[in-house]
Amino acid sequence: MFRSKIKDQSIFNFGDVSTCSFHATKLFHTAEGGAMFTKNEDLHNKLFYHHNFGHKGPLSFQGIGINAKMSEVNAAVGLAVLPYLSEILNSRKNIVATYNTLLENSDVRLLKIRANTTWNYSYYPVLFQSEAVLLRVLEALNKTQFIHAAISILRFLLFLM
Repeated sequence: MFRSKIKDQSIFNFGDVSTCSFHATKLFHTAEGGAMFTKNEDLHNKLFYHHNFGHKGPLSFQGIGINAKMSEVNAAVGLAVLPYLSEILNSRKNIVATYNTLLENSDVRLLKIRANTTWNYSYYPVLFQSEAVLLRVLEALNKTQFIHAAISILRFLLFLM
């Protein structure tokens, strides 16, 4: 979602059902929750009724269901994040460019985006040559985690200003 495309089509246009997490670690988030997308009307109705205790109205039931509705608080978080989404996406793009520059002459293998694919820079996966290298990197990162956390908090606070 949010700029992820294949051949200029949203990734949600593929498959019978697409899902999207709105967990707080995502680019767009509502702190918790998610969404499902389908073009199939029958499947849409089935999913819709399942998320609302199976209710089809005040006195009618479609079948078994759960309470999977988003709370007002979660919706408010999403609405608060939405106006900043372009800035968030552009910031991630800049961070990826920085990582690419810093790692271009390293032994780390970087993500290769397929042709005709638009990426939203939400994650930055890397492959190390061996588990031993991975463990050394993790050890170094753990030693500096407090510094990175402090920098992240400062960036976030500056972003809010």
